[in-house]
Amino acid sequence: MQHTTQPTYPEFPIWVAFDRHTGLGGDAIIKAARAIGVDTSDALWIAFYIEGSKCSNLTPSPWWDKYLQCRYYAHKISPEEAVNTWNRLAPVIQELLKDRVEHIKEVLGRYSPVEEMQLALF
Repeated sequence: MQHTTQPTYPEFPIWVAFDRHTGLGGDAIIKAARAIGVDTSDALWIAFYIEGSKCSNLTPSPWWDKYLQCRYYAHKISPEEAVNTWNRLAPVIQELLKDRVEHIKEVLGRYSPVEEMQLALF
């Protein structure tokens, strides 16, 4: 029998929780877009559809693919351009959010999965 106090899943990238639906996330995406010279409207939806769908672990869907095709067409951008734009935006967004992410990690680090399991026994 193996006992562990550490999670066996990879660490969640906390910075992606700050998406366009949060004040911090929306501001960071807009600042990052301006910093690299990308249209802010494009940056907001690219962040949502590229990173958001990855984090939601979407399964392949012809309807989703068609929807994305419509979005790409409406924004006059190819799927490859969207991914390349996201790859340029992401590190800037991460840098803008790093202090907040560290704060959240510090707060989360105060709690141990073992303590929660032990407290649940009472």
